[in-house]
Amino acid sequence: MGVYLPLYVDRECIDAASWASAYDEVAAMLEAWPSRLLGIGHRELHGHDVVMYTRSIRKNFESSPALAIIGDHESLEMGECQYLLRNISSDDQTSCGKPEDLVLQLARARGNQPAGTACFFRDKTSGLPYHTALLAAGMLLEERFPSNVLIHGDFSRNDADAAQRTAAAILGRTLPLPIAADGPRLRKRLRAGLDEAEVESAFHCIYRGQRYSAALFEMLATPEELFERVERLAVIRTPESMPEDVRDILYGVISVIERALMRWRAQPTPVRDARRLQEAIVCTLADRGPRLTEYAWDELLGSTDVEELTWILHLVSLRRERHVGLIVRALLENARLRSYSRTYDEQRMGPFEMRRADTIETWSERALAALLTTPDTTSATTRR
Repeated sequence: MGVYLPLYVDRECIDAASWASAYDEVAAMLEAWPSRLLGIGHRELHGHDVVMYTRSIRKNFESSPALAIIGDHESLEMGECQYLLRNISSDDQTSCGKPEDLVLQLARARGNQPAGTACFFRDKTSGLPYHTALLAAGMLLEERFPSNVLIHGDFSRNDADAAQRTAAAILGRTLPLPIAADGPRLRKRLRAGLDEAEVESAFHCIYRGQRYSAALFEMLATPEELFERVERLAVIRTPESMPEDVRDILYGVISVIERALMRWRAQPTPVRDARRLQEAIVCTLADRGPRLTEYAWDELLGSTDVEELTWILHLVSLRRERHVGLIVRALLENARLRSYSRTYDEQRMGPFEMRRADTIETWSERALAALLTTPDTTSATTRR
């Protein structure tokens, strides 16, 4: 879905100290965003360099401290990584003179990026929940630099209102609407630099203040696909309420795990070392994914429950066919769903799900056999 939210900055007309101060306020606001925004980074876990979605959204990028935002923990929906730099100093700030309003520059560029401006948040957000937080960041920067910063792209007045409400709860003040969503202000600024005959076409090129009603969205909506419903298991709060077709797929996956666990427990000496089980989990996920949040990793590696770790090891060894891969991710991210799944009763499965489970199981047994025969590389010093 091609949804963008470009933030245009006329950096030649903004001094470095003022921008750094505004950046710091944006960073504090986004770190307090209620859906808990996520960055991306690496951590070494049991000797493996593991890429994960991180709590911290602060990074270094292009030799500057930066914000790097890829999604949020509440929805667990990840888009493309969006960057905002703390250092935007231009080599030629002395050339600014009397700057032209960025609204007028955008009008002359017919809604495209004005020449000579920097652009942040340049990649697709796909309209995912972090889109609203990025819009609020743009609004705060527009407030600080009203003639030299402009947030544009794919948003509506509804989106701007939502960003304004959440930002107000954090900042203790109400941010002005983006200029592109405030019709009277936009017309006034266009009239300051354009002939009256040009104002209307420029206005409609820039304006993003339309309100979209729920009725219109209902009329345009397409039936929700099973794939999307399964994906939402990662953030479901009441597993008992999941749709029946999604529950059937979940039970098919859990059945594989439970059958494999029965054979595991029947071995003469099944692995009972929590650290070795953790190492096998890290090794498998580092090699095959899925990519998890830092929250999930801390929870998984914080457990020393051998039964739980054994269950998770069998989970991550499954073949990741379409829906199964989504189930694996959901069970790793959602502790409540994982707890619910471990109270599974095979009698609730239908014949179709039993056949699905048999297909997955054939592969799983071979994978687990390889994991079980991996030599224990944990040093005696570490074990002590």
